[in-house]
Amino acid sequence: MAPDSRSSEHATRLCRAMIGDGLRSVTAIALVVTAACLVGLTACRDGGAGQGTERDAESQRQGSVATVLVLLPDWLPAMENDANLAVVRASFQAAGYGADRLRIQAEVVPAMPGEGTAPIRAAVKRWSPDVVIAATMGSAMDLQQLGLAVPVVFAGGADPLDLCLVDSMQRPGRNATGHTSSLPIEAKMVELLVDAFPRVRRLTVLVDGNVMPSGYRCGPAAAQLALAERVHAAGCQPGPPRDRVEVELTVDRAGLEGAASGRGLPIEFEVICQWEDVEATVQRLAGLGDAAGVAVPEQFLFQKLAGRLPQLLNQHRVVAVFGSGRYAEAGALLAVGARRQPPGVQEAAEMARLVIEGARPADMPVRTPRAVAVWVNLVAARTSGRFPSAEVVRAADVLIR
Repeated sequence: MAPDSRSSEHATRLCRAMIGDGLRSVTAIALVVTAACLVGLTACRDGGAGQGTERDAESQRQGSVATVLVLLPDWLPAMENDANLAVVRASFQAAGYGADRLRIQAEVVPAMPGEGTAPIRAAVKRWSPDVVIAATMGSAMDLQQLGLAVPVVFAGGADPLDLCLVDSMQRPGRNATGHTSSLPIEAKMVELLVDAFPRVRRLTVLVDGNVMPSGYRCGPAAAQLALAERVHAAGCQPGPPRDRVEVELTVDRAGLEGAASGRGLPIEFEVICQWEDVEATVQRLAGLGDAAGVAVPEQFLFQKLAGRLPQLLNQHRVVAVFGSGRYAEAGALLAVGARRQPPGVQEAAEMARLVIEGARPADMPVRTPRAVAVWVNLVAARTSGRFPSAEVVRAADVLIR
């Protein structure tokens, strides 16, 4: 084997191993991608490129360059968006796509459904992409509402069936497919919280009360939303929910209530509309001392507050469990979620590559998590002075020290 071939093969293995090794933080992702570039990402791109399809070879001979538009959420820190974009670039480069074959453009847009339609329309018009990678379900939903012909590959934490993005998980049937980290984990969240802190005597579940427009939902969910829009015409009202529908629109109420009942734990739901509501609720719960426990299932509002909510809870010594590992990485004490191997955005990049090579999103099954993981953040435990049980620490899949 010639020296250049050995270098290319080594760089290819290094790139793929680094990117697919279940990185635990966005900082690590950024460092790894940078390191891969330094040791020979060009070789990774140039070496072993013969696996492309006939369409790829023809496109390269004709000098055509495909365009991928990546939509990143405005609520994520710039460092995290940059790291996600680096993962997308590295994924394509590892598959043999260099600057002579692919152009990747990124736009930061509002991620809340309904807020990003205008900037997304402008971005698609500006770049005329062959495929769009939506790093959140909100952006994917806005793309679908716009009715644009461009293929969409999403990466997010919600159920794409419930959001009208696909007709089925195995055969989406629409111009969108992708990866979801959505899992039925509410019962696991309750069990983890009680096992970690046996002195918890009351569970409070935070509920995002900002009702999504009914046009963004399908089937029974759309009917529920239409009802909620009529009943709650006054908009979001913080505090105890006005009816069951208000809770069931955003969280698995039955799953949470069943798990709490099985542990003999009273449960209450608290509607949150904005940051000030979070502060008031946490201060109230802090007065209950060790008896208070909080569950925060994955929801749009709390995604936007991921950089602040865990710190507030730690400051007031209120124990909480979150519905995604990203919150533990942001400082939360406990979290349950999809095991990130590989990251969802990498899965989306791989699927976008297949679309460029001729695959139809309508025929590409939605990718789902391979396993559930438990995060325990010992840094947060030291900060708050609230240490989870030794059994939970030993059993954690991800331990942040």
